[in-house]
Amino acid sequence: LAKRLAFFDAETRRGHFHARNSDHGAFDLAGRTALVVGVGRTGRQLIPRLRAFGVRVIAADPMLDAATASALDCERVVDFRSALGEADILSVHVPFTPETRHLIGARELGALKPGAMIINCARGGIVDEAALVAAIDDGHISGAGTDVFAVEPPPADHPFFARDRILVTPHPAATTAEALERMAEATARNLLSVLKPDRT
Repeated sequence: LAKRLAFFDAETRRGHFHARNSDHGAFDLAGRTALVVGVGRTGRQLIPRLRAFGVRVIAADPMLDAATASALDCERVVDFRSALGEADILSVHVPFTPETRHLIGARELGALKPGAMIINCARGGIVDEAALVAAIDDGHISGAGTDVFAVEPPPADHPFFARDRILVTPHPAATTAEALERMAEATARNLLSVLKPDRT
């Protein structure tokens, strides 16, 4: 999203190599601020990767203590809404529950820094899709990336598909050769532990 790769990919395929000389809002990650909402297993893996790119990280999770935040080299906030105005990037990593449904809605999107980007690789429904489309259309949000949808598979006329500032993937987080192998091995171990409980 930051490098506008979808745009440049499309332009290059059209033979418009000169597109690299125009300003399409690409920006460096270094010096930017990311707000990571949810610091469980995934959030904890993301933070050091962001830090490696020179990104300041603010983390929000009710279970995140000061010692863990210090070890992760990030700033801790109790309420993520208090840091929205500082965020160039909002990355969501919370489970979908009745309490997190539309956790990121029109109010939260409007409170973000103008030009911010949203990443949702958690679950569909956490980000209010209609509110995100409106924020993209009015230019307040410069781009979004989502691996998840409120309804999966999404309908063919989903509004995200008509917006090139929203990158979409079909929830393939575990779809790598290595991940599929690990899942198969874990399944086999689980079956063996039930069928032969004395096996380690």
